[in-house]
Amino acid sequence: IPGLDALGFGGLPKGRTTLLTGTTGSGKTVFALQFLAAGGNSFGQPGVLVTLEEPPDELISNMSSFGWDLAGLVEDGQIAVVDATGRGEEVVSGEFDFGGLSARIAHAIEQVGAKRLVVDPLDALFLDFGDAREVRKALRGVARSLRPLGVTTVMTAERAADDGPYTRFGAEEFVADNLVVLRNSLEEERRRRTLEVVKFRGYPHRQGEIPFVIDPVTDIEAVPVSYSHL
Repeated sequence: IPGLDALGFGGLPKGRTTLLTGTTGSGKTVFALQFLAAGGNSFGQPGVLVTLEEPPDELISNMSSFGWDLAGLVEDGQIAVVDATGRGEEVVSGEFDFGGLSARIAHAIEQVGAKRLVVDPLDALFLDFGDAREVRKALRGVARSLRPLGVTTVMTAERAADDGPYTRFGAEEFVADNLVVLRNSLEEERRRRTLEVVKFRGYPHRQGEIPFVIDPVTDIEAVPVSYSHL
């Protein structure tokens, strides 16, 4: 993601899990898939896409305007796709059995030698849960299952508004190593997109929001700003 390195002194921490939150239309999925596509296209790092809400074909088709050729990366074995949209049978009385999905993810990572993992959207797993305590318990299980896989992970999560809680359940951000917030706020009848690194656990990062754009040519790009005042 051009410009992100300036915020994180080198980008997303390797081998850690980053939770990417924002409201509908803030650019979460674009950000996550740009991270995944860049690994295959520019850095020789295969990846795995876990889609929990949108069918893979539709998701890849919707991103075709960016020129990443996700379909080609899948065909060439640079990206493996785990379709978890039909996961209803894995939810019983508000408890999600992550073991089966975790095994599928681990197999996909091994299959392509993945270094990057995207889970989109994470909170779709927990819509049937009763309260934040159940979500937090389940998320700890998710984190434990992903940690030994040795991949750099981006998980997206929905946020109700640009202000207030960072996530739908108010629990997701406490489990992830890192938290990045995307905003698409309305100011004087104009939309303004910003990106903020809220935490990089154990790693330094710049504070505050910076503007970013989503462009069919440059994709997501954080706009450089001066940090002399931070």
